Amino acid sequence: MVLTRSVYCPTAIYSKTSFVAAIAPLVEGSRWALITSQGWLKRGALARLEQELSTPAAILGDIPDNPKISTITNLGPQ
Repeated sequence: MVLTRSVYCPTAIYSKTSFVAAIAPLVEGSRWALITSQGWLKRGALARLEQELSTPAAILGDIPDNPKISTITNLGPQ
């Protein structure tokens, strides 16, 4: 497989803290967007984030599990 675009996807795994505590330093004082799957929304992730942090400026909540790169790149303006 040859990718036509370079892809940079830094990843960090946080297992000893809640997802809200892990996200808080990344979004505090900034406008932010929630990009997630329906599963996270159904489990109440948005409500917990809004309660403890702030409301995201945008929500994309229909991202499939393990999306293809093309799925993500097609989210932007065409």
